[in-house]
Amino acid sequence: MRGDEERRSSMWLYYDRRVAYREPGSQNVFDYFVGLGVDANLDIINSELSEISRRLGQLTATSFLDVGAGPNGTFTLQLPGRGSALDQSDTALRRLRLVGADLPLVRADAMRLPVRTGAVGRVFISHLYGLLLPDERAVLLAEARRAGHEIVILDSGRPPGARAEEWQTRTLPDGSAYPIYRRHLDAETLLSEVGGEVLVGGEYFVMIRTQPSD
Repeated sequence: MRGDEERRSSMWLYYDRRVAYREPGSQNVFDYFVGLGVDANLDIINSELSEISRRLGQLTATSFLDVGAGPNGTFTLQLPGRGSALDQSDTALRRLRLVGADLPLVRADAMRLPVRTGAVGRVFISHLYGLLLPDERAVLLAEARRAGHEIVILDSGRPPGARAEEWQTRTLPDGSAYPIYRRHLDAETLLSEVGGEVLVGGEYFVMIRTQPSD
């Protein structure tokens, strides 16, 4: 367990420090996959991002908790209804405050959601599920199912040339390096693991909606 906690702490440190070097947008997605040796297509990435926005806009407005919201509010601010953004990174939350001045922010561990059972209508999890090992995924899903009446998971797709899973070494401009576990998911794999329905089944992004009873 200690090894898992140390690995997770290292990963959270990487994402906390990365805030200072990364701007949001489709170009980052393109650059990431090109760095993996994928023949990435920026037009398709932009098209899938537009589809994500469209499908999020079709969701019923409800209270929500955005778990692993990150620093930019890219998806948080598109969620219909009123809710809170949660992240383990204080740096990310401070940056998020600049674009979501009225959005309640919570610094906490996604494995221990600080909300009562059934507290929110929707738990939204973006680009976090695919970073976790199997036992961690189970804990995250259990917490999300406890907290919300519906779960929406958005994560990295698997375009041709991307591995289903791999250990990566992420390096920041200051020279520091971090081991990161990353999965690239197709919609069928994600659906088989969490149930529900596919909202977006693209090459670069997958998004599903599920309920605790699924």
